[in-house]
Amino acid sequence: MIETKTAPDMISKNLLTQWDQDAGECLGDVQERALQKRLLQYQKHPAFGTYGLSTTMSRRDFLAKCPIFTAAETQAFFQDSSFSDSWVTEGEIDVFALSSGTTAAKRKIYPITSEYLASFEHFRFLAAELFTQFIPDPTHLTKHMLAVTAQRGLDSHMGKPVMPMTWYMNIGRGTEIPDDGPIVHYSRIFQPDFSVKDEVCLDEIKKLDIGSIGAMPPYVLAMFEGLKKRFSIKSFRDIWPDASLYRLFGFSRGPYLERLREAFGGDFQIIEMYVASEGIFGIQRVPEDSSLQLLPYEIVFAFHDLEADKVLLPEDTEIGKVYSLVVTSPAGCLSYAMGDSVRVVSKNPFRFVFAERTDESLRLGTEIMSLSDFNSWMNEASLLSKQKFGAFIVGPNQNRSGHSFILEVARGQRDEISVDHLCQILDEAMKRDNSYYRNQRRSGFMKSPEVHLTELGMLDKVLIRKETIGQGKYKRVFNDRDALDKVLNHVASV
Repeated sequence: MIETKTAPDMISKNLLTQWDQDAGECLGDVQERALQKRLLQYQKHPAFGTYGLSTTMSRRDFLAKCPIFTAAETQAFFQDSSFSDSWVTEGEIDVFALSSGTTAAKRKIYPITSEYLASFEHFRFLAAELFTQFIPDPTHLTKHMLAVTAQRGLDSHMGKPVMPMTWYMNIGRGTEIPDDGPIVHYSRIFQPDFSVKDEVCLDEIKKLDIGSIGAMPPYVLAMFEGLKKRFSIKSFRDIWPDASLYRLFGFSRGPYLERLREAFGGDFQIIEMYVASEGIFGIQRVPEDSSLQLLPYEIVFAFHDLEADKVLLPEDTEIGKVYSLVVTSPAGCLSYAMGDSVRVVSKNPFRFVFAERTDESLRLGTEIMSLSDFNSWMNEASLLSKQKFGAFIVGPNQNRSGHSFILEVARGQRDEISVDHLCQILDEAMKRDNSYYRNQRRSGFMKSPEVHLTELGMLDKVLIRKETIGQGKYKRVFNDRDALDKVLNHVASV
């Protein structure tokens, strides 16, 4: 197990081999120790007495006694006026972390202790060794990362500084964003709408010496379009020749790959990470496999089987099955439902892929269709229609008697697409795979799908506005027709 060590101690180890063991055959022991840290940290909290917790209990006992909290309930824990540093017995609370607003478009606040700040040193050394597998030239790793993260937004909380979690992960201590640090915040170059600031010149941007970009695909493409419009560049490499690593955070890469290759000017490496305001959950282990390997050292993981209503330890899960992710982090001795669903793809070492938001399914009557279902049907529609599609959003039609899709297509492609044929393909696929839909179509209650086409990038611009679907892992499946109408109106106004 990786423990808090000085930099020389950590560099002397093969961190990747150790990580493979700790996420595999040693996972149970590593996770038990992670829980002990959390129990010791919050042993003075009243929840200990309320739920009968102890500093020596096992993960199974903890999951059996501690209920699963929601995001709102965890926030009440930290925003209560009675919250006190005295509840934290391992390290004082140095600062608070501010999330990006993924959950219900609301920004969360979590305490960061000195112990937790030290734990990010593990991540930085591990990442440095890991990235050499993605970029053979180690000099690229000394260059800056251009990042789109939450900005401060708050001066303080309970008398402590507030900063985005990403800065702690990459910089460590400190309450100000340094101009000469490893991260270049996008706001140094761009306006909030990702147009280049008037006062920023090309020479100044080149001197930033960017080697990697960390952001959701819509933001990466928006930055590229802003630079392209201002300076007539063909790719990022016209400005930053060594830009070759893209750090993807909890987002499907499929609809964006072609445009990302254009933005980078050819081949580039993607490394996927699952990063949240609670901490770092998983990182892509090898370039040829996009699944995420669990990072088991500070966060305790559990997996909620929603169908059976059972909360399982990682070692009790089944390969191929989808679970709702539950975490207990240094941000509180609570079991917290992240609102994300993941699919387990390996047990030794433990690896998973992001599936969807837990509530990302469409319900019409007793019919339930998930994002995974819609992804499958859209892939089939692309294959049978011989057309390439970008991102999509789906929800109910006006009277909730069918499905309404908003689908991105390349500029100039709209005239080549038969919307009626596309609706027919989707209708046949949905009837084949969903018995309720098939029966309702036969009875005449359910209508054929409707499709609205828009140009590539339009849904990204809706995301950037953040008025309808929040930030980050934004929803692509809506139960609310009003929300879908807002997206349609935004698309029409962009």
